[in-house]
Amino acid sequence: MNILKVRQGSKEWLELRRSKIGASDAPVIMSMSPFKTEYQLFMEKTCGIEQQVTAPMLRGHVLEERARDAFEKMTGVMVNPQVVQSNLYDWQIASLDGIDCDETTLVEIKCPGKKTHEKAKDGVVPEENYPQLQHQLSVTGLDRGLYFSFDGEQGIILEVKRDDEYIYDMIKKEELFYKRMMNFDAPKLSEKDYVEIFDEDCLKVANRLKEIDVLSKSLDEEKEKL
Repeated sequence: MNILKVRQGSKEWLELRRSKIGASDAPVIMSMSPFKTEYQLFMEKTCGIEQQVTAPMLRGHVLEERARDAFEKMTGVMVNPQVVQSNLYDWQIASLDGIDCDETTLVEIKCPGKKTHEKAKDGVVPEENYPQLQHQLSVTGLDRGLYFSFDGEQGIILEVKRDDEYIYDMIKKEELFYKRMMNFDAPKLSEKDYVEIFDEDCLKVANRLKEIDVLSKSLDEEKEKL
């Protein structure tokens, strides 16, 4: 892996993320994200549509430094955030929450709600975070990563081993998505990309548009006949 001299959160970092495939993109591309579709990710990358900041994202940002300190106290391993790039695929990057100076231990920090943190206590890594960790292992070349669930006071550490078969499939899908980015070839819309509207005024407008569309087609047919 190559360590990039880019500060997470900076303008340069945001531009880099738009032009590459990062670890947070992996769950979306692998259809494991409950928050974002592949089409939405494509629009963020190609059109600069800003990602919506959710309450869990804000919570994670606020608690990340405290969580990192807690992790270091629990393990005795000092870690720092780093932005890294794959040696094999220049389009593949990862913004690590923490990696040690020997570059042998990486940690992915999550500050989830109570329900998800309870799962960590039972030894379960949320399925939407699995692609993210495997992406990080792909970029770094490491054999394992650590998932650290922090509730604001206590932390749970779970080991995630490298899965080469999963990574092989993930890289193929990520590369396909990257090529679509470069060619402005949008992926197909999924059911989650459609919004069902129940507002009465909006429904009236939608129905009127349908009527106009039918009339327009009839008019075109009549013109063609004449």
